[in-house]
Amino acid sequence: MSLISFYMTPTDIGAVLRAVEEAESLRCYIAGHADGSAVYSTAAEIPNLGVADSESGISCTTFVVAAEATPVHIRRIPAGFSFMDQLINPDTVTLTAAGVWESSTIIEGRVATAYGTPPSQKLMRRFKSVISKRSTKYYSRWVGTEALALARKGYRLTAAIQSPAASNLRIDS
Repeated sequence: MSLISFYMTPTDIGAVLRAVEEAESLRCYIAGHADGSAVYSTAAEIPNLGVADSESGISCTTFVVAAEATPVHIRRIPAGFSFMDQLINPDTVTLTAAGVWESSTIIEGRVATAYGTPPSQKLMRRFKSVISKRSTKYYSRWVGTEALALARKGYRLTAAIQSPAASNLRIDS
């Protein structure tokens, strides 16, 4: 599994996704229970990207991201449910932007893949290249330019609101 963890604002993640999409068009699908209608032909179409919709990064909306030419499939379960995930889409990555929560916290986001296929690794390399050019690395986490400025003004960088303060990412002033 490959993983890139980050703290970004809507401005930060928007700039990253625009740069990633300059090289190749992407499609973004809302992960989870699927009816096939939740697809975005560009990340710019995703509403409120970079604004956390949950108190924890692990429960924020996640997207399955694929190159436009990559076939993507909805997984059908015998109980009659349909899911969009990586299980039958090995040439994809997942994106959880998370981001700004309420007025003084930034929740950790991530780009990840469970697979080592050439297309999924190509996407991971592209995300890593762009993120590393537009962010600063603190320990194993990347912090976007605007997120870094907010952290220096006192914003909390955390995986979840419920996490103890000792687990916050600390930024040197």
